[in-house]
Amino acid sequence: MAREWILQQQETWLVVDKPAGLSVHNELGKDLISIFTQILKTPVAPVFRIDQETSGLVLLSTSSETTSRWHLALNDLKSCTKEYLCVVRGGSKAKPLPQKGTWSDALTDKAEGRQNPLGKSPNRKTCTTHYEILAQNQYFTELSCVIETGRQHQIRKHAAHHRRPLVGDSRYGDKKYNSMIFEQYQIARMCLHAYRLRCQFDGHSFDWTSPRPEEFKRLLS
Repeated sequence: MAREWILQQQETWLVVDKPAGLSVHNELGKDLISIFTQILKTPVAPVFRIDQETSGLVLLSTSSETTSRWHLALNDLKSCTKEYLCVVRGGSKAKPLPQKGTWSDALTDKAEGRQNPLGKSPNRKTCTTHYEILAQNQYFTELSCVIETGRQHQIRKHAAHHRRPLVGDSRYGDKKYNSMIFEQYQIARMCLHAYRLRCQFDGHSFDWTSPRPEEFKRLLS
């Protein structure tokens, strides 16, 4: 089944479409790295990681030299773009959110909590998240988010700080609200999805997308 997650495979790297709920690297023998190390019969490392609760695109490498070259490519914001989809709490009945905007609040590079998602001010680092509203109803808003930096939980923290926490976010959202979402929609996951990766690498242009999750369609229908 895991082989079906592979979107493209080259000699020393591959792009996979990770399901929500699967850890990239923290559950030895059960995580994404363990699964593909077994499938490919060679050690695999993530070029970048996404949270266990997040679904979507992950880039893996079987070579430390390839990993280093991908890091250089991904750090070039003129040639590489990471786009995420998320569903946040609050729709047309909530305080209006501009159609397009930028969240540039400085964040720590640690997992924080709901009370202070930005973290302690001495530890904060500059970061930027650009967002655009894609869909909206009375209760939910779907956003496209493009990040220029990679702080831990960046989109989750920015959204929570601006009073639009991600639906299903157990760390920065409200437990009672998430329970209500499960009861009404049978959705237990966090609504964040690594949707698109566009990049120049080794003289080639790549553009991968992962299908919009069914849970997002259900909330915005």
